[in-house]
Amino acid sequence: MDSFSNNLISNTVYHLLNFEKYSSFPAALYGAAESNNFQVVLFTKEFNVAVIAETRHDTTVGDLINAFLNSEEKNEQSISFGNGMRFSYWRTIDMDSEKYHLALIDNDGQFSQDDLGKISEIIELSMRMWNYKPERDIAGEFVRAVRRGNRSLAYTLLEEMGLEEKELDVAFYLPGPLAEGSLEAIIEFETKYELRTLKLSDQDGVAGVVMKPSGNVEFKEEEWHCLLKQICCKANSKAFYIDSLESVENLCRAFQEISETEAFIQYIFPHRFSFSKYEIALASNVVSITAESGNIKRNYTDLIKPLMGGSEGKGRQLIETLETFVLDAGLSTAKTARIMEIHANTVQYRLKKIKEIIGVDISSPTKIPGLMIALSIARIERAAKISERNVRVR
Repeated sequence: MDSFSNNLISNTVYHLLNFEKYSSFPAALYGAAESNNFQVVLFTKEFNVAVIAETRHDTTVGDLINAFLNSEEKNEQSISFGNGMRFSYWRTIDMDSEKYHLALIDNDGQFSQDDLGKISEIIELSMRMWNYKPERDIAGEFVRAVRRGNRSLAYTLLEEMGLEEKELDVAFYLPGPLAEGSLEAIIEFETKYELRTLKLSDQDGVAGVVMKPSGNVEFKEEEWHCLLKQICCKANSKAFYIDSLESVENLCRAFQEISETEAFIQYIFPHRFSFSKYEIALASNVVSITAESGNIKRNYTDLIKPLMGGSEGKGRQLIETLETFVLDAGLSTAKTARIMEIHANTVQYRLKKIKEIIGVDISSPTKIPGLMIALSIARIERAAKISERNVRVR
């Protein structure tokens, strides 16, 4: 066994440091992997592939990432875990102040954990001796470019990746400082539905682009909503997404809308966890109307002004009930009662009172759009007043 391990190590070193035989580190890495029947993947911190030596195709990159993310020991410097019939090894390394994940796959389960650990150390050492710098994370750079609205750079990077605009499908953003849970959810999402995403994570969250599904598969908005909702639950985060983009221009605009509405949309829809282009479009309009404070805003706020008459407590109750009924419960009295934790009869009584005061059928399709905007403005302004009051208290 010791002789086998020594041969493995010496053969790996022979290939990785054979500067005469190989013209580059990736070529030497593939030679070592093929000769010794293992596979290697170097990931960026966002789990975009930086370099890969793939000698078999029955274990996917997604399988390897999922195995790592599901390991209870993933916070350790090096992790080993069973991956089907194979034994794999994971190691985090730092290069030029950038963090990378180095993963090894033992194709036939013939190496010990110690063997794989030594190979990973040799690979890291050889990278430095080759003075090898991993390829730029072009996918991450592309996402950063479209988030910043840098269209010319985005076009250049898209071409470098060999992708076309028509392949761009969905812009998404999962806010929150803990990116790991979000990344895990996204990667499971990719694997399950055979989708490719370009992603970028930082201290604020995870942003990315979902590419169009291959073949004849097509997801509608309702399906995206269900899929993103699953990610929200897994990542314990909210999700913003805009689908059917198909161009860099639309992608830049989508991220701009998400950025402009993120701070406000959660006040408008406090009970939602995922926000599609419909909620984002509404929030964008409401933010613009609220900021201008002119006749347009007054036209909307006047719609619910009659509810403010009478005692302050009664008016507040009616406004909250109408807000919940229209913005949160989809015009369902039963759901309104559940959210507000009151009896359904109480909801019906209040809605009847609201109709009498306003003088219109609040469930009418022609009345709902105006009421949604008016009530959204009311929620944002109420949140702003609370925030100002808290600042003064401090």
